[in-house]
Amino acid sequence: MSSPARCGGDGVAAVRTIDAPSLVIVSPGDMNGAVEKQVRELYAASVSKDKKLIIDRSGFHGTDMIRRSPRGAALQDRVIRFIESAYARRR
Repeated sequence: MSSPARCGGDGVAAVRTIDAPSLVIVSPGDMNGAVEKQVRELYAASVSKDKKLIIDRSGFHGTDMIRRSPRGAALQDRVIRFIESAYARRR
C-alpha cells in the first residue's frame, strides 16, 4: 500500500526477483500523484504471474486507505481475499 519505488533501497530491482503473488494498492491523490507513479512502476516491474493493482480513490496514504476511508472495510475485504486466494493456490 503506497509503496515507494525507491526508499532506502531499490524496490523496482527487488520486485524483479519475487515471483510470489503481489498486491499493490495506491490512491491517486496520495502526495499529489507522486506515489501513484512509483506504485505503477513497481507493478510494471513485478515478475509475478499473479499480480493485482488496486487504485483506491480515497486520497489516503498507506493503511489509512483502510482505517480512515468510508470504503476502507471493502478494501480490507479485497486485501484479505487476495491473501487467502494466494495461500490457497500455494497448497
